[in-house]
Order: sequence, then structure tokens, then C-alpha cells
Amino acid sequence: PVFNFRPTLVALPLPNGLVRLVCRIIPDDVYELRDDKFHLHFLDDSMLVTPALAVRQLKAEVENMGALAHDNFCRAIHIVTTLDFSDLEKFKKTENELNFLNSELTRYVAVLSAKRLSETDSKYLSCSVKSVSDLERIGDYAENIVEYAESLQTQNETFSAPAVLEIKEMERKITALYHEVMKAYHDLDFTALEYAYQIEEQIDSFTETMESQHIQRLVAGQCTPKVGAEYISLAQNAERGADR
Repeated sequence: PVFNFRPTLVALPLPNGLVRLVCRIIPDDVYELRDDKFHLHFLDDSMLVTPALAVRQLKAEVENMGALAHDNFCRAIHIVTTLDFSDLEKFKKTENELNFLNSELTRYVAVLSAKRLSETDSKYLSCSVKSVSDLERIGDYAENIVEYAESLQTQNETFSAPAVLEIKEMERKITALYHEVMKAYHDLDFTALEYAYQIEEQIDSFTETMESQHIQRLVAGQCTPKVGAEYISLAQNAERGADR
């Protein structure tokens, strides 16, 4: 599903006392004080001396990246349904941050993989790179949706009211999927994972409904072929994001 963490639903053992000690030593905002344009929020190279801690913090970085990808997807939907581009700069900045996190976390995992790790942590690392890559791809799908919005604006076109309602319904389903997957990932909640599977199936079915409804509107002359093409592409990008 979207923000696909299914392969990484494994235990990440770390003594609670060590976690509390690290939290006291490292302030919450330590990574916010850097001068870099983008940076990791929960990881630092100094943590590599304690691999178990680094794996635990990597999980937090992936969750943060998931939140950024979801936020940008919602921004893209808002832009394409309203043609309100006031958040465009924020969207572009977040997209660039997702690209940075993909590159930096992949590098970090490569270094961390060479450390002495438990079997559980090794399995997690082997899956985390794909999770990070999938999240970056979701950002790319959102970027495609914003490009559709820019195309509509250039043509002085908009989606019909029924089409907008369908797009918003797709957004609601993907947001529900995101929350279930994040719950499964954070809490190792396999019940939430089963709900995520069900929602993913609903999204696949709803995408077919969107395409069918579009054809009816096209036949009825309620939308132009060009706008219809943008609509179908949007539906497909949303569905592909849900499959990551």
C-alpha cells in the first residue's frame, strides 16, 4: 500500500534505559540547529557507534518521511482541485526534502549495514531501503499531479464538480490507508495491516469507478478530452502511489 512498510514490520529491540539516556543526552531539537538546507531529524553519524540505537532512530526517520510524503500528496490534491497555488513553494521544498532523505537514508543504511547487528535489525535494514525509495516515488506521483494542475491553469480549464468530488474521495481513502499503515509500522499492529490491505483493494476498485465515470462525462460533453486525459492520469498516479 501507500507508504508501504509491510516488509519492515519487525521488532526493534532496544533497552528502554538506553533510550531514556540518549534522549537526555541529545536534545530533541539538536538536528534542527544545523545550517544545512535539509538534514536528518533523528539520526546522526555519531549514532553509528551504537548500531541498535541507530536502527531505532532510522525507524523514526522513515515515519517522518512518510508524513512528509502524505502531506505533499494532500497539497497536490488541494492544488489540482482548486488551482490554488499558494502552497506551491512549500510543495516544492518538501519534494526536494524527500529526494534528500531518500539519498541520505540510503547512504546511512549502507554504512549501518556494515556494523554488528542483531538478525532482526539486519532484516529491518534490508527492507528499509525499499520503504525509503517507495516514499520518494510517492513524492514523484504527487509532483505529477501538480503538473496536471499547472496544465489545467495554462489551458484555463478545471475539473467538473463531480470529478472533484471523486478526487477528494480518493484522497480520503489514501489518507485512511496511510494512517493504518503507519499504525501497523509504528506499533507492529497486524490488525491495522489487515485494514490497510482492505483499503488498498477499495482504492483499486475506486480507480476503476473514476475511469468509468469519466467516460460517461466525456460522452455527455461535461468535460473535454484534454481535461479528461489529465483526470485519468491523476487517478492512475494516485492508485500507483497507493500500491507503493
